[in-house]
Amino acid sequence: APGSRIGTCSLRRKVQLELIRPDINTSDIRGNVDTRLKKMDSGMYDGIILACAGLSRLNLNNRISEVLDWYYAPGPGALAAEIRIDNFAIKSIIESVTEKAVMQQVIAERAFIHRLNGGCHIPIGVKCSVNDAMLKLDGWLSSQDGSRIISDCISGKLDEASSIGTLLAEKLIAQGAGDIL
Repeated sequence: APGSRIGTCSLRRKVQLELIRPDINTSDIRGNVDTRLKKMDSGMYDGIILACAGLSRLNLNNRISEVLDWYYAPGPGALAAEIRIDNFAIKSIIESVTEKAVMQQVIAERAFIHRLNGGCHIPIGVKCSVNDAMLKLDGWLSSQDGSRIISDCISGKLDEASSIGTLLAEKLIAQGAGDIL
């Protein structure tokens, strides 16, 4: 309803919500997932926005009432393993469970955010998809107040993920992203 209080700890989510629903009041919400859910359940918030990946990992899918097709932070829900360079046995195990398409998506997303030198203080988001051997990366950048938005997309071969991320960042920089950053 208009005037509802929605909690989120993400500036990126806050800006996206306010762009489509300026009649909603957004508020920062802190704490772990359980704490945030309790704050909502107690009536402090009419709703909260959390990452689906985190809720799924905690087996809290029943708490998801709607999935928003919004720009997300690069690499959501991606797991990483760090191993010694000479540990070939573990490397082989890791490679056997690695999904190439997911790995390439994460590589593209991270190259994008790295080239923009982005962090938590500027709303930056991506949407990445893979179809056959092609990767599509959408990038989005906003001023903190949402008054200026720059977005674009690029596609390319799956094995060119790093270049795709970097090239998309360059496109946003050419459109004025440097002024926001």
